[in-house]
Amino acid sequence: MIYIEYVNSVLTLDGSDYSITSLEKCSESGVFVGLHNDVNDFIYRLNAYTTTINGVLQTSADMIIQTLSD
Repeated sequence: MIYIEYVNSVLTLDGSDYSITSLEKCSESGVFVGLHNDVNDFIYRLNAYTTTINGVLQTSADMIIQTLSD
């Protein structure tokens, strides 16, 4: 399970803060997320039913994109 906090356009993953540079739906259940901070710049895949954002289990790629677009 992946636990993410997303507040004020800052995504926190494994204790590190990132800005989102891109969101790309790659399947009905997966999203490629571009993440960037001063140290790292990479693409990370988030999958439905294994990703929790702000305590809410994400059940589709569209839900992940909607949550990270707000």
